[in-house]
Amino acid sequence: MTVYESGIGDPLLQPQTHNYNIRNYLSEEHSILSRCLHKFDCVMELGCSDGRHTAQVLADGKQYIGIDNVSRYIETARRRFARHATQPEFIVDDIKNFVRHMPTQAGKMLMIFPFNIIGNLPNAEEILTKALKMSDGVIVFGYKNDFHTQSVRNDYYNSAGFEDITCITNKDGVRFTDKRGLNTIAYSEQWFHDIFNEHYEHCHHINFGNIGVAYANFNI
Repeated sequence: MTVYESGIGDPLLQPQTHNYNIRNYLSEEHSILSRCLHKFDCVMELGCSDGRHTAQVLADGKQYIGIDNVSRYIETARRRFARHATQPEFIVDDIKNFVRHMPTQAGKMLMIFPFNIIGNLPNAEEILTKALKMSDGVIVFGYKNDFHTQSVRNDYYNSAGFEDITCITNKDGVRFTDKRGLNTIAYSEQWFHDIFNEHYEHCHHINFGNIGVAYANFNI
């Protein structure tokens, strides 16, 4: 069970735990997605929480599908958008099962991994590989691996109630863990490039919000 399923990780999603850099990250993530929406007809958000990007996708006239394995997040999302003219689809399921929820006729499909959700997945490489194969576009929002970003992440996790945090750096990236169940990695630029290149996809990436990196298989 992840910290989000157990509820221990809920403070990580609450605005009061977000320092300036995290708020800036989330704002810039929103802006990057907005610049890309015109290229696609449908957006599938993998790890959507309570509908992180739903409103902006619907406002752009696109079909929206959100998947999260935490049922209470999905229930909140459904309540938030229950009266929206264009009904988004919210699904409780493991992100690895996204293929079974892809619409048969949706035009060009964009898949997004928001707010370093990729770093919380035990089978991240398998899921990203499948997304690259099955969609028309993929954007993954992650963290940089520099010392400043590590410090910001450490403060963020502390503010959400995690203590005795361990930070480990290896070739794959920078991983934070603690005794309560925190286990999240910011994958390295090389990790992303290797996966994209293995599947003959060019890996475009841009830095954003002081601590973030966005990776995509199209020009963002």
